[in-house]
Parts: sequence; C-alpha cells; structure tokens
Amino acid sequence: NINLLNNIYSKYKHLINFVSIYISEAHGNDEWPIRTNKKLQIDQHKNINDRLKAANKLKQEYGWKLPLYCDGMDNQFEKQYQGWPLRIVLIKNDENNENMTIDYVAEQIQPYQGFLQFELFRELEKVLQQKLNIKK
Repeated sequence: NINLLNNIYSKYKHLINFVSIYISEAHGNDEWPIRTNKKLQIDQHKNINDRLKAANKLKQEYGWKLPLYCDGMDNQFEKQYQGWPLRIVLIKNDENNENMTIDYVAEQIQPYQGFLQFELFRELEKVLQQKLNIKK
C-alpha cells in the first residue's frame, strides 16, 4: 500500500504539494490488539513523543516518502477531517495563496476496509490527472 502511494507522490510532487498527517493509531495494541506481527504492534500514543516515534518508524522502517507531520494530542486534525483510520483530502489554494478550500474528499475507509486502500489510491491518481489536466 505504501509503495502505491509513494509512486503517486513521486509522479506528481513537482506539480502539487503533498502533506500527510500521522494521527492516532487505528489499531493501538493496548486498545484493539489485532496485529500478529510484533513489529506492527504499536500502543496508542500517550504523548507527542510516542506519536513522533511512530511517525519516524513509518518513514524509516516502511519507506514512507510523503512529507509527514503529526496531529497534536488533542487530535484536532483527525476530528476536523474525520481522518481515522485513513482519509485523503485535496485542499486548493487560490492564486494568492491566501484562501484554501477543500477541493476533493475521498470516501472514508472504515476500519474493517483496509483492503480498499488500493482503490482509494487509484481514485486519487484519477482525480489528480483530471484536476491537473493530464491526458493518458
């Protein structure tokens, strides 16, 4: 899944700005222990250092290439954009970079629909091609 999103990022990063936000754990091992791979068992973040550590693990051990920021411990971004467990939002700046508007919001993937990430990323690429007037 990460490779597909990394490929989209590499392909379009010269045309648009990508930002990703690391939010609370969708399957914190201390709350919803469903992962059998020990490496993937991450407890829910108790403080910002826990969240930063998890975000760095995503970049270093799994090859996440998109610019990555962390939501605050109040989870304001996650709540505002209903980002749990995964959501893609395209935000458009006006010509003067003064006003931002939401230009596209992908359907939210429910926790049990992780397999739909591939479809979500393919849809993102189609939307980017349409909005950037890229013809295949």
